[in-house]
Amino acid sequence: MRFTILDDRRSVVMVAALVAIAALPVLSVDSADPQQPIRVLAVAAAAGLLCIIGAPRWGRYPKLATSVAAVLVAWVLLASFAGGLPAGVFGVHGRFQGLVSGATIVLAAAAGLTLPGRYGRVLGYAIAGFGVVFSGFVLVQAALGMDAVGFSNNRVVAGGWLAISLAVTLASSYVATGRDRLVLPASALFIALGLGVTGTRGAWIGALAGLVVVVYVALRTRTPRTRLVLIMSLVSVLAIIAGVTLFGVAESSAKLDPRALSSGSAASRWQIWRGAAAMTAANPVIGVGTGRFIYEFPAFQPLEHAAAEALDTRPDTAHSGPLHLAAEAGVPAALAGLVLAGLAVVGGASGVRRRDAAALIALAGFAAYLGQSLFGVAAVEVDALGWLLGGLAVSRAGSTSEETPARSPQAFRILAGVVALGVVVACVWYLRADNDFADSSRALAAGDTRTAARAAAAAVVGNPLVDVHRVAQADAVLYEPVPAVRAVELPDAQAAVARGLEMEPDSYDLMLARARLIATADSSPDEIADAYLMAVKRYPLGVEVRVAASNALRDAGRTDEAAAIDAALAALESAREAR
Repeated sequence: MRFTILDDRRSVVMVAALVAIAALPVLSVDSADPQQPIRVLAVAAAAGLLCIIGAPRWGRYPKLATSVAAVLVAWVLLASFAGGLPAGVFGVHGRFQGLVSGATIVLAAAAGLTLPGRYGRVLGYAIAGFGVVFSGFVLVQAALGMDAVGFSNNRVVAGGWLAISLAVTLASSYVATGRDRLVLPASALFIALGLGVTGTRGAWIGALAGLVVVVYVALRTRTPRTRLVLIMSLVSVLAIIAGVTLFGVAESSAKLDPRALSSGSAASRWQIWRGAAAMTAANPVIGVGTGRFIYEFPAFQPLEHAAAEALDTRPDTAHSGPLHLAAEAGVPAALAGLVLAGLAVVGGASGVRRRDAAALIALAGFAAYLGQSLFGVAAVEVDALGWLLGGLAVSRAGSTSEETPARSPQAFRILAGVVALGVVVACVWYLRADNDFADSSRALAAGDTRTAARAAAAAVVGNPLVDVHRVAQADAVLYEPVPAVRAVELPDAQAAVARGLEMEPDSYDLMLARARLIATADSSPDEIADAYLMAVKRYPLGVEVRVAASNALRDAGRTDEAAAIDAALAALESAREAR
């Protein structure tokens, strides 16, 4: 299988595309911009190629799953455009998510439908190999006293990907032959160590979900490998614990204590869920719009969350995939997503009953993805890999184990190609403007405000749909030390912020920038105070804006309103002290 699988050029391309998706987190150096658009572009290109040269299996479950996916996509589009175009396309505040990333995940799931069984094995081996590399880097970081985030910039992302990797590696070891029977179990233990070091409880739960699938199948099938896989599953759990206790920092070790569920990040996440649930209840049908969570959450933010977090922390996700989908696209979309996930599980289980190796690999990995998704955040390397495995799981229902790939139906190929090309173009467009934004940030940090203002203005022209570009232009003007220069550049910055608020009227960052620009323009005290009060409405529990609003109100002689602002600040401070 290792060599005959590369029997023609199409097979070489399929294997290369699979390896590219599996290697994505290893090739990444930062989970924030500007790397995220690059990763989205890479996934879209690889998944699009798979859809074009592969062939989806149109059995009972794939047809039903495709229908449900079409309903989900249509509902998300409805929610996105109802909530406003800018956030729906790119997400908010410089984060590259929304429709473009969503389209990429759909492509990944469609690509999974096209994979023959032997390529499922290849994907398993690729994930195992890159999982070892990723885990090794995590362990090196821990040994050096660095933040153990692997090649990403986020422990949750690192842990989520390693959870999938561990489940896939153990599943692959159960169906392996030859010397892989020894290499893969050892790889699983190494990956489990790194997973423990990341200190992410949601990822641990996801890994356990994947291990449960492998253990259950091993007990039902009873092959000569059953005993070894059962032992390795138990040892993997012990390796996770060892990774936490021996290599993890004190913060990670503390998460093994059940009492930690009522404090720290667990308590904060519970408060985020409360706010997200209230947001969903207020907008149950089409949600608040894709990419708009960070705009809408402040109106539903519990006081306890503001008290538990650092000052002025606004989550941009619900830290739960299903809940985030419900909040942004409505309850019907969340239900469609759950049905789609259920079809992937049922389809994979159908293949497992026929002792299909690819089905087991896909089902174990997808179960781990679902488990960590209950507590995780959106990240293209995790979501794309998870739904690639989900699509593969659906395709294994009623399929033979080693089909020869055939070409996709013409309409499927054209649609996939158009979507992939659209995502690539959107990524390139975004990256060009984001490069100007990066230049602006560097110039501002160096004190070169004029260069920062020009670069930020270029970013706004290059991509007017992202509010952070307009905020950067305002910041450059606000920090300009020469009054004459600031007076010249001020009107352009005000116009950019005003136009941004027309597109994103709920952007707190734009509203705060507007208030600061008004104050800089030597406006009347009442006008300045009113501008800050409008920003307060966008972020009721924001400390920075309330302090500024209180000062502006006192300057305007509106002491009663200032006292009300101060009382709210005092209540927040009391809540912090009570913790």
